[in-house]
Amino acid sequence: ALGRVFLASWSEADLKSYFERVDFVRRTEFTLVTPAKVAHELERVRRSGYSIVDQEFELKVGSIAAPVQDLLGNVVAAICVVFQVSDVSKRELLDRFLPALKKGALQLKDRLAEIS
Repeated sequence: ALGRVFLASWSEADLKSYFERVDFVRRTEFTLVTPAKVAHELERVRRSGYSIVDQEFELKVGSIAAPVQDLLGNVVAAICVVFQVSDVSKRELLDRFLPALKKGALQLKDRLAEIS
């Protein structure tokens, strides 16, 4: 989820170049392994402002992430929670975890502005 938040902030040209160089590796049966599927998911991340990865890297493990932006709107960091999928429902992720992540991301943005 953390990586997708960063990738979603890239330009189309940078993503195209990345997709031409990267070898997609299936880690589990849930892993997205085609450029088209990853690009579609990155578009969803851009629209929604967060990423959820469900057992794509390791079975029974998921993550949710939100971008941290600078004052110009550039993604400079991300805030993420990793969880066991049996312990947290998608509804709980969206209702409880995501608001806390987005609030934390905004607080980090404010802190970055103070030190810039």
